[in-house]
Amino acid sequence: MAWKIQVNAIETMDNVMKRGIPIASRCCLCKDAAENRDHLLWQCSKTEQIWSWMCAKFNTQFDFTCIEDAMKKMKQRSKLIKDIWNSAVIATIVAIWKLRNKITHEEKDLNAKFCEKMIENQVKVTARLSKATGYNNLEKLKITREWQITTSSTNHPTMLLEAP
Repeated sequence: MAWKIQVNAIETMDNVMKRGIPIASRCCLCKDAAENRDHLLWQCSKTEQIWSWMCAKFNTQFDFTCIEDAMKKMKQRSKLIKDIWNSAVIATIVAIWKLRNKITHEEKDLNAKFCEKMIENQVKVTARLSKATGYNNLEKLKITREWQITTSSTNHPTMLLEAP
């Protein structure tokens, strides 16, 4: 799915209309704008809320407008944080797309909680499968606690106390 997003090949309303199918293009989430890739994934007020929720769990801001920039955001972080960040980015995109499809095609009345649960589940799976280990710094500890992740390592931060 990521490559389809990158080349704008997802079946948004504007892409369907480009093939000559006459339909009204309106975002099914916010109902305020025409549906296209950039609006649906990055600009819609409803998806901005989902991205902001996800970014807050990493103690960062939603300040990207494409998948490339999103994936670069944590490139200086530890392997574990990068692994779960990349997973969370892809999971957020997939969750938004599934939410859109359930509303558009199944006429379901869903909300951001639907997406949050999908994202949380994927992040936990990624953390379990990641080769990265331990809570060897405060940032990792905070983020893994925020996501309720436990790793197999017992490399937890410790506080050294002076002897009396």
